Amino acid sequence: MGLFAVSTARMPRVLGWALIVGGVGYVLSALLAAVPMLAPLGEALAYLASVGELWIIGYLLSIGIRPARGALTS
Repeated sequence: MGLFAVSTARMPRVLGWALIVGGVGYVLSALLAAVPMLAPLGEALAYLASVGELWIIGYLLSIGIRPARGALTS
């Protein structure tokens, strides 16, 4: 979803990057959970992912997806 938002002009690019960073944060949080000293850092990364998820939900519910460039509207 983040790659889609970054590569097209249908959503804000910052939102796309927030989703990409959140996805990477999920993977890193799973790896950091295995190390007891770094577990709190892994939880913080999961919270960052939640920001992107809530933002995309709010954006799609309130604004929706923009039409493609050059798309005909009736």
